[in-house]
Amino acid sequence: MTVKYPSQPDYAVNLAGVPLPTASYNPVLLAGRALAPGDRYAMVLHERLARDLGVSVGDWVIVSIPDATNARRWVSQRRWQVVGVLLDVTLAGGALVPRETLFGEIGRREVNRVQVRSADASDAGAAALAARVRAFYEGRNMPVQLSRTDTVRQRSDDRLANLATVIGLLVLVALIVGCVGAISLNGTLSISVIERRREIGVLRAIGATPGFIRLQFVLEGLLMGLLSWLIALLLSYPAGYLTARGVAAALRISVVFQYAWSGVAIWLLLAVIIATVASLSPAQQAIRASVQESLAYE
Repeated sequence: MTVKYPSQPDYAVNLAGVPLPTASYNPVLLAGRALAPGDRYAMVLHERLARDLGVSVGDWVIVSIPDATNARRWVSQRRWQVVGVLLDVTLAGGALVPRETLFGEIGRREVNRVQVRSADASDAGAAALAARVRAFYEGRNMPVQLSRTDTVRQRSDDRLANLATVIGLLVLVALIVGCVGAISLNGTLSISVIERRREIGVLRAIGATPGFIRLQFVLEGLLMGLLSWLIALLLSYPAGYLTARGVAAALRISVVFQYAWSGVAIWLLLAVIIATVASLSPAQQAIRASVQESLAYE
């Protein structure tokens, strides 16, 4: 099919007819609304197609559908209204339209894609359902196109693989920042040990054990690590959102930002480990000196 906007050249796109109403497809909308029962010449454009055409919700486009037997002849040329713009890794720059309207325009009832919604949202459950659906059609001598991405999760993972380099660089930067933080914490506690030598000497003189003194500095380092994690937690959402928007703008794609609470727990664990490890050396330095050396320190 060819879609034309008055101020733009023709674009060859795929129109996907959606049965209305349907519970098997819930698009992620960036603007406008989804198709609704009663819609006829309404369409929801993929965000890339809407950007290339320069159209927005409420605009009208001309859709020309060629004859299946003669590509030089149009079986339909009508104006369709854009009611929404969506983000979909499976649509690849196409558009959604009411299925019954599309059948009427092309003059035949023909289906070349089946989309099923599963109650089991796990990867294994979705893959098993896709295999059963494939076997159902192949058992009736209905050829099914081979694909590595039968499920929405597989398609999303396939698109995400294209961002693996960017994600790897961001993780590397985070690890470098964590190492720098550990070195800084170690230096701060080492200076604290030097400044508190007389205090350490008094504690040793009144019977404080090396384990107690070591624990004091480890807890101090752990407290600093937890405070830094808390500050990072407060800044993580806006920083992550702005980073996602920047990557999307640089790569000319749209992304749906989701805050990963599992990442919060992982970085809490890393903060505890990094702070504890960074505190061990200064703590050992604090208990290494004798009582006389500590009390004589000016």
